Amino acid sequence: MTTQTTLTADATREIRTLHDFFEAWFRGEPAREAFGRPVETLAPSFRMVRPDGTELGRKAVVDGIRAGYASETGDPPFEIVIRDPRVRWASDDRCQVRYEEWQRSAGEWRGRRSTASFARDESAPAGVVWVDLHETWIEDGEPPRGEE
Repeated sequence: MTTQTTLTADATREIRTLHDFFEAWFRGEPAREAFGRPVETLAPSFRMVRPDGTELGRKAVVDGIRAGYASETGDPPFEIVIRDPRVRWASDDRCQVRYEEWQRSAGEWRGRRSTASFARDESAPAGVVWVDLHETWIEDGEPPRGEE
């Protein structure tokens, strides 16, 4: 397996694993003390552009996630579905992946297209860290219907 293949596989796995953490965190399922994944996987230089165009640095993102603990405890339960991750480009130590993220909150689905850049970091849980994330709303997509 080449470095590039390993890097992109690690990035794709990290996307799913971090969103699994978000789903559980916002439902209030892990103990508050379990908050570590975002701190371990967002690079110190991490920047995010939210769907509304607001740009946030790592500290604001981590603080926002931490503050959202147990904020989605409704019925049906909060859910995140990741669809169609596609590698846009890759080098020996960096890559970019585009994917769809669908969230169900209060029974309503809302989607976003996300483009994330990753860098190799052997000390991170999946061997990569998030460097940059840009999200836009999906206005024309089909929400999940249980097939994921």
